[in-house]
Amino acid sequence: MKLCRFLSTGNQTCVGLSVDGATVLDLTDEGIDRLSSLLEFDGLLGQLQTLAAQGLPRHRVADVRLLAPVDEQE
Repeated sequence: MKLCRFLSTGNQTCVGLSVDGATVLDLTDEGIDRLSSLLEFDGLLGQLQTLAAQGLPRHRVADVRLLAPVDEQE
């Protein structure tokens, strides 16, 4: 599993989870809008496995634009 940020077809910046390298699960529907807040979560691996099993919107990697994995800079 890989976390990423991407620009959706509607030009919205989203946080995603790629489980197979070809598709990205959109975590925005679960209220996850920043990578930094997700990375601070205790039990991250278990949470990601739970999210991957849900029926979240999926996008083909070829249909989205991947963004730099940076939310905020200090």
